[in-house]
Amino acid sequence: MNIRETEYRHHSNPIQNPLSWVFFQKFFVRPLVEDAKNVIKHYESGAKEIQIARETLRNLDHNINGSASAPMMGGKAVERGCDEHFLENRPLDLACDYAYQDFMNYKPRNWDDGSDKLKTELVADEVFQVTNVAIEGLKEIFSGRNEEIVAQTHFLDYVDGLDLKYYTIPDYINCVDLKTKWSKPSQRTKAGIEKGSLPSRLTSQFLLPNLYQFAGFKMMTGKSPIALYVNKDEYRIFNKHTCDEMKDDFLDDVIADIKKRLKAIEMQIKAAPNKFWLLGMNPANLNDYAWHQPPSVLEYYKLISDQVEYETQTKQTEFERVQNEFTIKP
Repeated sequence: MNIRETEYRHHSNPIQNPLSWVFFQKFFVRPLVEDAKNVIKHYESGAKEIQIARETLRNLDHNINGSASAPMMGGKAVERGCDEHFLENRPLDLACDYAYQDFMNYKPRNWDDGSDKLKTELVADEVFQVTNVAIEGLKEIFSGRNEEIVAQTHFLDYVDGLDLKYYTIPDYINCVDLKTKWSKPSQRTKAGIEKGSLPSRLTSQFLLPNLYQFAGFKMMTGKSPIALYVNKDEYRIFNKHTCDEMKDDFLDDVIADIKKRLKAIEMQIKAAPNKFWLLGMNPANLNDYAWHQPPSVLEYYKLISDQVEYETQTKQTEFERVQNEFTIKP
């Protein structure tokens, strides 16, 4: 395929999600969602077309289909509270209450056997405190910096050696990212609740995507990234002075790996004659966290999988050659 003419418009963190999910989203889900939104906006659309478009959005638009989670929405509420304090000069208590009220608009998932409902109750109990701690952590980061405090800034630009642009969004001053850690149900404690723990390093399997995200900030802005992790009781700041993984040399190596991975993705897209082959070369592991999705999303994937099977089997020899040459190994 011509990489500049596909639905894959730009890159992002290459290890945030498996390629099966990335390709499914960028080549199949997002175009369908965008088309549905355009149908609804178009004044000439008929009633039946609009009905189908709205059903598509209810099933596939991540903003309304129930794919969000309590911890995710709690993190967004905390960030909004911080924005109110630093950007709108709202007093501390009112900013924390703003975050709490914002989160209380969240309705828990109804498709995961009640797991998110339990987490929703825990996040609701902590969101005021977590916002308070986050504001204190951000105050420490902002102190002594002679620059205007700005919230999320979208960066989209070309990177040397790649055909497509790279996209990232730091939370504050173009280099700071805020991560929230929430208590969760647990059978390992007598109380049945396990406190959200703060990391001591950024190289664990679960934190590597964060590290690659921070390296992406440096790649796009040239600024040394700063990460703030918070729970209801304390915060921890990671920067090049406090963490080996955030030093320039280490991040430069990560940036080199980011480019290598993204180049491999571009090669794979170019080698595939159509988007169905990309899913065929990257079959989904439905047990992966990224695929913990509403039933409507999984049903659409299964529908697409039938077409994937047809497309790859009709030219099986050629497909196997491309698969062996370009599939990115985990």
